[in-house]
Amino acid sequence: MTTKNAQRPYSKTKNHRQQTSLYALLLLLPLATYSCGEQESSGICSASSVTLNQFSFDEIYTTDDGTTTIRIASAIPNPVNRGDNTWQLELLSPDGSSITDAEILLEPTMPGHGHGTFPATFTGIYNADKGYYDLGPFELMMPGHWLFSFFVTLADGTTDRTTISFCLES
Repeated sequence: MTTKNAQRPYSKTKNHRQQTSLYALLLLLPLATYSCGEQESSGICSASSVTLNQFSFDEIYTTDDGTTTIRIASAIPNPVNRGDNTWQLELLSPDGSSITDAEILLEPTMPGHGHGTFPATFTGIYNADKGYYDLGPFELMMPGHWLFSFFVTLADGTTDRTTISFCLES
């Protein structure tokens, strides 16, 4: 009888643990099915964001205060795709002359998911031989709506930014 009583509390504890595990699984199952990216698997892109299937290398993006324009000179891969991406950027002053002594920082984020890339930011390195800032590689790990925020610091300390909204289909 002592043996049965000793096993009974253990049995209740084991059943309790199994029930608790089952409840936890049932609570976490909806979160697992709503994993990052799954909710956007079809019809990802809306009319409010640009789909960067192929860069238009003549397109320039003016910073918010107008101190700088950014031109994406080349992109690998092109079109932009999941995985590692490397860009070459040209920074131009309002008069159209090249800016070679600025700092440029890129922060790619997915606002609908509350995350970005790892690391969170990437610094452009000026390549005097090419006349461009090399940026990347940075990994776009999933399809969906991305924001590319560019932060520019000019040699005189002036800071400015611009954000490109785009959608990665694949």
